[in-house]
Amino acid sequence: MTAVNAQTIPAKTKLARPLCFAGGYTLDLYCDHENEAHRWNEFPHQFAGASEAECARRARLCGWVLHDLTRTATCPTCSGKG
Repeated sequence: MTAVNAQTIPAKTKLARPLCFAGGYTLDLYCDHENEAHRWNEFPHQFAGASEAECARRARLCGWVLHDLTRTATCPTCSGKG
């Protein structure tokens, strides 16, 4: 076995803008209505962000209706927003 010289090991440098971050939140939504217009592979719709509020905002912008009291969701097709 050979000894490793400190000069042969390349120095690690930090990226100016890393490509990933630790932590976050993912929201996987399924429609709570049985509708023939749903495709078999349509769900789940996934939204990712730093918090639940950010994911919910993105889902609402896409036409989802989120029901806070029952913790259910209605897709854009069934809510008429899609």
